[in-house]
Amino acid sequence: MKPTCMPRWSAPPLPRMLGRFHHLTLVAAFVCVVTTSAPTLAGGNDVATTDVATTDVATTDAATPDVATATAVIRLQLIIDDVAVLGSLARFLMDEGLVVSAPRAGMDGITHVVMVGAGDGGLAVVCRGRETTASVVPPGPRALVELELGQRIKALVLSTPPLPALTSTASGTAAAPVLRLDLTDGTGARELGDGLAVAILEAGVALGTVVPAVRLCVVADDDEVGVSRAASVDGVCADAQTLPRDTALAEASQWLLPLLPRRLTAPPTTAPTTAPTTAPTTAPTLPFSIGVQGGALGRLYGIDPLVVTDLSLWWWSTDVVGVPVVWGPHVVIGGSGSLGAVSIAEPFFGVGGVARTALTSDVSLSVGLVAGAWLHSWLYTDVDAGVAADPLLLLPASVALTLWPGIEGTLGMAVGSATRTRIHTVDGGDLWERQPVFISFSSGLRFNFPPGSGQR
Repeated sequence: MKPTCMPRWSAPPLPRMLGRFHHLTLVAAFVCVVTTSAPTLAGGNDVATTDVATTDVATTDAATPDVATATAVIRLQLIIDDVAVLGSLARFLMDEGLVVSAPRAGMDGITHVVMVGAGDGGLAVVCRGRETTASVVPPGPRALVELELGQRIKALVLSTPPLPALTSTASGTAAAPVLRLDLTDGTGARELGDGLAVAILEAGVALGTVVPAVRLCVVADDDEVGVSRAASVDGVCADAQTLPRDTALAEASQWLLPLLPRRLTAPPTTAPTTAPTTAPTTAPTLPFSIGVQGGALGRLYGIDPLVVTDLSLWWWSTDVVGVPVVWGPHVVIGGSGSLGAVSIAEPFFGVGGVARTALTSDVSLSVGLVAGAWLHSWLYTDVDAGVAADPLLLLPASVALTLWPGIEGTLGMAVGSATRTRIHTVDGGDLWERQPVFISFSSGLRFNFPPGSGQR
């Protein structure tokens, strides 16, 4: 824990945690019994134990060399039900060079499982690797207890041989993505940083300063929170989006989701029998955007009114030549037409993909490519009526300006083509004619769910 963070902490005791997880006390007692009764084998025991009543940190003769040679990066799964303590501990351990994840991320790549609960009048810490070690942090002021707890966890992890490498390859998937959280809060409060850390962990993303990782920069004051993202752990954060502080605190899990690195589907894991029960969390939803626009569609020989709506799903994110871009499928539905001697209605739809990138903190650019069908229907008094269809290729583009969290104003343009010219001739005269190539201009609103979707 960095010293500059300590003045921001309050100092009430931890009564809420001291009434929970009495089964961790049983674990500590079991560890103590094994230590005092079981002899140490020459090759090292499967479970390394410690007397929690008399020893703070358990070590073995070969533990430190094993850890140093077995893995270069320590990934620990932190299990604790107090979200406030979870956030502060995760940030402390991240700053100490460890990679911290929560049960939602699964066991892939995990070297240690750390469980914290009440026991022996204080907080019991159990660290499980190839061996199991334990310790107890005595009660006291909150700031001192949390500082001691973080240091005790780090010491236990470093002295405990890691889990077998099988846990990182058994499911055939890579370890959870890692994010580095850099926070500067001019208010001196800790709620924002702890809340962001918890939201990141519950989204299945680990906290750490290792390579590879994504860097998230957060700068806050009394009124606003600026958030920006870099593609690497040491990259430069730029083009920040700004959120009201109240919104940033209350809706962290929503606006933070599209800024996180891509989450992998975690394999089902079985929680250790000695683990405390974690608080239920809501699975993140797939971010999407809906746009509604009106304008004009121009083709040779005429200009017609236009109404169009579109749906974008943000499934992937990547960097293109150093520029962050989000991608996903794109659906467009719209229509145009005219009234006259021949009444025309031309609905169309298309399916394809769209890419979006931020130009500034409040302005973004989207470009898509869709293919579909264009229906041409007509009615000439009571003499003639019909419907025909043509294939359609459309290239839509739009610029969006943030008006309110989750709501944007848009200016759109699209170029495209159908496969034929449409013409209606009556008594030798052309009453209506349009060429297949067209261009449209429109404006409207875009709604992002959750707010911030489609932004990096």
